[in-house]
Amino acid sequence: WIQHPFYIMYSPTSFSERWPNSTCSDKSCDDELSWMTLDAPYPDSLDVCGTSYFPNGTCLPTLVTYPEAKATCEGYGARLCSLTEMNEVRNTGCMMNNIYSWTSSACADGSFYTEMMASSKCVPAADLGGAVRCCADVHSSDHCPPAELLDFRDLFLPAEESAALGGKGTEPYGNIISSAYKTAQEWISEVDANGKVGFNSRVIDPVTTALSGEAGVIRETSQLLSFSFSPAEGIGRSLEEAGD
Repeated sequence: WIQHPFYIMYSPTSFSERWPNSTCSDKSCDDELSWMTLDAPYPDSLDVCGTSYFPNGTCLPTLVTYPEAKATCEGYGARLCSLTEMNEVRNTGCMMNNIYSWTSSACADGSFYTEMMASSKCVPAADLGGAVRCCADVHSSDHCPPAELLDFRDLFLPAEESAALGGKGTEPYGNIISSAYKTAQEWISEVDANGKVGFNSRVIDPVTTALSGEAGVIRETSQLLSFSFSPAEGIGRSLEEAGD
């Protein structure tokens, strides 16, 4: 049984290797957020913009967990910056240049990079380990893909677990499948005093009893397979001779 589901993320080859993104922001820099793309220090991407402010002009939080930082940016159509994009939020206000801020880049141990003035360190997602600074994208055909593929982390896992593993963590597909997946996991791992797996007694036994009148047995009374064989003339004689 899969304890942690595999997942597929869209990783388009048309993205610049220097500015890799797995998911573009919901809202665009110029048309919807009105964020500048030209005033970040070098190296600067003309396809990415950033800010340290909420849309109402107040400063973004300075000490939150990774899921909180991610949800804050995505809450108004932006996203967390990757580690290589942190120059996009440099000098964007709120005196955050000298504070470690969360990035969307994952470390090898499952934690996430925080960054401050080109210095970075890995911090567990559940720690109050960084500030919030957000990036967004210019929605052009060269920079942003038209759509992303299904992310199985968001499909099968609760929001908090998905976010900790790098998913959106916003339950974009609802929670029916993730709830059913959790229940199925519990039934698979549940074993009664007779050694029977819970899934058998909860699902297999009722279904087979309804179909055949006996738990764990399926009876098929109709003909399952029928075929006829007409050997070629030469083969037929050979078979007859062998029989003699």
